[in-house]
Amino acid sequence: MTENSTVTDKAAFYTLLAKYSARPSQGGEEWANSNWFNLEKVIDRICSLQHESKFRLAKIKIFSAQSWELVL
Repeated sequence: MTENSTVTDKAAFYTLLAKYSARPSQGGEEWANSNWFNLEKVIDRICSLQHESKFRLAKIKIFSAQSWELVL
């Protein structure tokens, strides 16, 4: 893979993210640059982020339910 195709792929990726108003965090981007070649680390990172996301969603649901109980 040449340097030019890498730049083109990265530009296409950022264009796709912009379409959905998304952008990776600087820390996430640095992590990806250092670990993209290690499949096991990538899988662990994805699992970790999914767990965090589910935990936050559950926490929001619990907080919302408690708020509604206070109103009633």
